[in-house]
Amino acid sequence: MNSHRVIILGAFPPPVHGASKNNAILAERLEKSGVDVTRLDVAVPGISHARTGFYHLQRLWRNVMALHGVVKNAQKGSVFYMVPDGGAGIWYSLIHFQVATKRYDLLVLHHRTHKYIDSISSAMVKMTELAPDKTVHVFLTHGMASRFVKKYGACRAIVASNARFVEPDKRVDSKIKDKNDALHLGYLSNLCREKGFYEVVDTFRYLHDAGMNITLDLAGPAIEEGVQSTIDALQISYGSKVRHWGYIKPHQKSKFYKKIDVFLFPTQYKLEAAPNVVYEALSASVPVIATDRGCIPDIVTGLRGVVINRTRNYSELASKILAIWSSEAESLLRRKTKILHSIQKEHNQAGKQYDGLIKLMNSNMINAPLHMGDEQ
Repeated sequence: MNSHRVIILGAFPPPVHGASKNNAILAERLEKSGVDVTRLDVAVPGISHARTGFYHLQRLWRNVMALHGVVKNAQKGSVFYMVPDGGAGIWYSLIHFQVATKRYDLLVLHHRTHKYIDSISSAMVKMTELAPDKTVHVFLTHGMASRFVKKYGACRAIVASNARFVEPDKRVDSKIKDKNDALHLGYLSNLCREKGFYEVVDTFRYLHDAGMNITLDLAGPAIEEGVQSTIDALQISYGSKVRHWGYIKPHQKSKFYKKIDVFLFPTQYKLEAAPNVVYEALSASVPVIATDRGCIPDIVTGLRGVVINRTRNYSELASKILAIWSSEAESLLRRKTKILHSIQKEHNQAGKQYDGLIKLMNSNMINAPLHMGDEQ
């Protein structure tokens, strides 16, 4: 066992979502490398898209307990790792970080939201000023890192892509769709307005009513009033052409993505960063039509799909794109092949990036990371 300890402050399952799952994987990787890992879990039950007063009381309590853990677990040579909150909870993050700067030898801030990059945060300004000589920033894409630097100034930084957390398919289904075959659309998320549920529905309705042979597979829990009734109405109007999978477990996702031809993700979620579902779709060689939230424009590039400006009419533009794709079956197959090749390359590179992060935290070598601009 190494002489130092790594404290990870962030969300852990349950509930299971991208951030909590990724934190759990990182903790397990560190433990397998021989590091003494302490988890300080600030997650609360429920879904962040449906918050109540009780939710915020639970968050306050969790953060008070986590702060106690930050102090209690500090020791010589220890490492403090934190995922800063993207919403009002960033002030909790600032308090944790202020306390940690006085007690830990290496500080790692893993940025998994784009909100304080879209709009500058005074709390993040303070964090970047506290202990720059022993702080390493981890970003999800090079674009995210560059945009952060433009907002907050130069910092010690590395990139670790979320492509690390997906396993690309080995091959693409080589069957070319017949012109009479249906085009299968898919959408997987917490089903609510800010994740783009209604834009997906409008896109399907527009194309179906225009005469296109099309189906829609929805996956994820309906977490907002009105969503389930909309799904029920769709199934009454369109029958088997609309399927709701409900909540699907990780081992069921492969079956979902194999069912669809195009993944729709018109998210308006302000805390969006590098959504796992986008990487999951690409890893199944499924092209993506998404909005330009967070790091999505860095991920959905070239033949991987299309990114639509969040201020534009997503349903109208997506419908035009899908109408073109549906008439070009051979081009869609070539697109899928290119997607698989590119995501496999990124997955391999992301593995090396995470190996570097693990090595950094394992060895506690503050001088190991590169300055921004060196790792391109």
